[in-house]
Amino acid sequence: MNQREAVIATLKRQPVDFVPGWTFFSTPQAEKLLLPGVAVADDQWGIEYQIKFTQATGGCFAGVSGNLQGHVVEKNETSEIVELDNGTRRLVVFKPEWFYETLSRPLDGKTNLDEFHLPAVNSYPEYWSGVAKSVRRFIEAGLFVRGSIDGFYAGIWEHCRKIDEFLLDIAEESAFAEQLVNTWGQFMYDNARKLLECGVDAVWWTDDLGSNTGPLMSPKCYRKYFFPWHKRTASLAHQYGKFAFMHSHGNINALLPDIVETGIDMLDPVGPSDGMDIKHLKECYGNRLCFAGGISRFVADMSKPELGSHIEEVYRSCKGGGFIPWEEGGIPKDMTKDNFEHYLKIRSEMSKKYAG
Repeated sequence: MNQREAVIATLKRQPVDFVPGWTFFSTPQAEKLLLPGVAVADDQWGIEYQIKFTQATGGCFAGVSGNLQGHVVEKNETSEIVELDNGTRRLVVFKPEWFYETLSRPLDGKTNLDEFHLPAVNSYPEYWSGVAKSVRRFIEAGLFVRGSIDGFYAGIWEHCRKIDEFLLDIAEESAFAEQLVNTWGQFMYDNARKLLECGVDAVWWTDDLGSNTGPLMSPKCYRKYFFPWHKRTASLAHQYGKFAFMHSHGNINALLPDIVETGIDMLDPVGPSDGMDIKHLKECYGNRLCFAGGISRFVADMSKPELGSHIEEVYRSCKGGGFIPWEEGGIPKDMTKDNFEHYLKIRSEMSKKYAG
């Protein structure tokens, strides 16, 4: 059983030879410090890099993107400004610490769509050809391929309109909010279809719907605006015989009954610091929804014995399938290399101990 087969079996709640998982880092700096032989600055998301990364960390996933494209409009030694094809401008800083921030969006301060334009999905034939090539190589390497789209909620405040303005739009249930969500939603849906045509195993979107105290919107607003697009996209993936994944940080327990009804196959990152209790969630929804996550964002603060105890507790939750462990916030750069190597060793041991 290779990594891809183990993920598919887990999603179908079938026996596995090992529990599949994933490890990622909170920043590129953390990756360079803890995996110096793997990190390659010029090819961070290239095909062979991702294969090498999964081999070094015992991971099972590779990723391709169906997100907005763009081009660099300004660049210096420490940063660059990227303009996306919908007009969004983003500052990406490389040194001394990597981060990005959105400088402007086309709908900041505006309440109509008169000047809002999105590119035609079919206008990038060479790009999609490259995506299909990547998917084939990853599957050949035995990896499960996630095709990412920006998300139906998070994509809007990332690329269209400031988050405070957008949350007010949907709270007021304005006609503008409905038109914006549906315009963006159709764009995301079309990108999801292209990814599925390229052969991805799952469509994966980011919609961070909560803070650590609760959802960022009422269940009523979720049902009105985002439930239909989540359900429609999950159904699309299933028509292709594939899966649908959603990423959402935050305490979204109040939204879970509706999220389950969308038909998505897996939710991540199920953060313990957000009050997302994996044992309780599996008891309530485990027959209909798989979960990924469970590993604390505070692993850098743990001793080796504490790491061992925490990781085993998480893997114990894997019994019965339907759960894939990974970090809720990534491995931070202040984790020692010795502890990180111990962490990977414990995870490898637990993946075999709790397989079945």
